[in-house]
Amino acid sequence: AGSALLHCVSAVTRAHPANSCLVRFTPEESAALNLNSCVSVGSMVGVRFGGGLEGGGEERFGEVLALGRDGSLSVRFGGPGGSVERGIQAFRVSGIEDSILRKPVLSLEGGGSTVEEINRAKVGVSHLGLAVKWCKGFWLSQRGGGARDQREDVPEISALCERLIILMALELELGIEKGLVVGSDEKLCFMILSLFGTASGRGQGERGGGRGGRGGRGR
Repeated sequence: AGSALLHCVSAVTRAHPANSCLVRFTPEESAALNLNSCVSVGSMVGVRFGGGLEGGGEERFGEVLALGRDGSLSVRFGGPGGSVERGIQAFRVSGIEDSILRKPVLSLEGGGSTVEEINRAKVGVSHLGLAVKWCKGFWLSQRGGGARDQREDVPEISALCERLIILMALELELGIEKGLVVGSDEKLCFMILSLFGTASGRGQGERGGGRGGRGGRGR
């Protein structure tokens, strides 16, 4: 069962549109681009450092902060607080992210609490969460046999759990970007808490008296 699930999750991950959202250009192609018509503030772009029109050199990715009237870009590298370079000309742009392809492919509904509700729900992150729970249950059953930890004896289960969590995080990130995930979705929040929350974290939150202390968040 674990091997079959691993193949399914791997296929979904490989075919995910977000994996092909970066449209690449040669130096000659990018030199002919009108960046004002294909890039907007907030877009992610790849930028060449060194190599000029001949290509080569280093490639870095950053967020477009502004577009100049001359078609140049101001790009921030390294996220908030990162370095900003202005006046980047079109020929240095090695790729542009197609934001249309950055979208979730699975349902972001929280699923249900009963077998009937789960069976009726669309395939989504709630099913990924169930598969993660199955992996955790498998490991607990292995430990129940007297061994402290036998995960290394079933590497496909470890790989399955890792890929499930990566895919779940990607889907939630894309859902947040598109405004499809809100904190008021109680079923979704409960599912995430049941997977990654801890009893100690909940206890600290209760002792914190609702002040928003570090213990109330749970890490």
